[in-house]
Amino acid sequence: MAEKFIMQEELQRDKRPFWLEYNESLLGGTIVNIQRDTKGQPFIEWEQAGGYKRAWIQRRTDPDKDWASTPEGRYLNVVRIEQPGSGPAGNATDFPIFSPLSDEQILEAFVSTVSAITGCRLP
Repeated sequence: MAEKFIMQEELQRDKRPFWLEYNESLLGGTIVNIQRDTKGQPFIEWEQAGGYKRAWIQRRTDPDKDWASTPEGRYLNVVRIEQPGSGPAGNATDFPIFSPLSDEQILEAFVSTVSAITGCRLP
């Protein structure tokens, strides 16, 4: 339990956690360009196996739409897109966020982890 607490403290104060830089070195690229949409929500787009994905952090202020009752109404959403800057090309999947990590840290961790698991190198 103490190790988990130390890790969370370390992640909260470090903008680029050590494990992210390690994953980037393994994956052959860097995670860049976290942008903001018209609602002010942070998002990231990346290429994976010849296609493109978009992940963003959404804050749900309506309690009826916060189906998991997250502490801040935060959800990580992921969808396929045709090309960078285009709209969704499918249905988004949402994941409730209970972590104290910042929105940017969640996006970076998600993209690097998915890329590591799938074996798809970052461009």
